[in-house]
Amino acid sequence: MAQRIVDYRKRVGHFSSLEQLLEVDGIGEKTLFKLKPYLVLR
Repeated sequence: MAQRIVDYRKRVGHFSSLEQLLEVDGIGEKTLFKLKPYLVLR
């Protein structure tokens, strides 16, 4: 999953919101909900 996130960032650029992670293959609402407490945008 981490590699898919890195690949997405290489194609699209930095994330402007955490919800943008939903565009990464394999991340759905449930996974994003679990990850949100550990994520920070800078």
